[in-house]
Amino acid sequence: MSAASPQRWRPPEWAKLPELQDLRLEVVQNELPSRTVDLSKTRALLVGRQKDLVDVVIDDASVSRQHAAFVNSSTGSYIMDLNSAQGTYLADERVTAVPQLGRRIDASKPVPLEEGQTVRLGASTIVFKVVGLASGLEKWQVPAWCTLPAFAVQLSGGPEGQQIKRDLSSVKGIVIGRSEERTDLAVPDGSVSRLHAAIVHDDETTYAVDLGSTHGTFVNASRIAPNTYVKLSDGAKLAFGTASFDYTVHINRSQNVNSGPVAKKRKA
Repeated sequence: MSAASPQRWRPPEWAKLPELQDLRLEVVQNELPSRTVDLSKTRALLVGRQKDLVDVVIDDASVSRQHAAFVNSSTGSYIMDLNSAQGTYLADERVTAVPQLGRRIDASKPVPLEEGQTVRLGASTIVFKVVGLASGLEKWQVPAWCTLPAFAVQLSGGPEGQQIKRDLSSVKGIVIGRSEERTDLAVPDGSVSRLHAAIVHDDETTYAVDLGSTHGTFVNASRIAPNTYVKLSDGAKLAFGTASFDYTVHINRSQNVNSGPVAKKRKA
């Protein structure tokens, strides 16, 4: 009795078509560009050795039949190792034909990609370079209805050794995410989307809103629906993705920032 044919790997439920129109992989062989693969029209692109199971074939004995997948979501792009025998390696920018350059990523765990990063499979000298992630990603804009808060609002917390304490009373809102260039608060964790969430105010209320993140925004340990403004109370705990740390929102309603020297400074 013949063995059952292997099944093609299926992308996770969160995989979506990307919003970026110029997202692509540059395939570099012998340190020269050999071709370009469009990533903008697919939820996931499979790479491996067996041609009837993958989208891009690498004819190398060190590459598994279904070795790795480039997976898109609405907020970012990821590389996943599909339990390959000899690993998937992620590095920064260098396209030299050096196998296993960079760090070996964990199997079956999506790792966010950044512009210009390179991916290597097993001991193959073929290099995949990610291009187009930086294009079209604009900073999220605070809605027009938002105002400065009437009361003192602070945000504290973060990873050990990098805790922050930030006054939010002088801004209508802040954007939170993994991208240092396009957010007001960069959260250093791979499960956090580039543009992940925001905290905004109207005169009397402070809200959290998830910006369509892949791994979710949590208020007091409950995941909130994307693009929905959730009211925050004093002491509310905010967590992003699967990060092991959180942040606390402090709202001091006894400190009215619309009066006294603080208000004068705000109106100046």
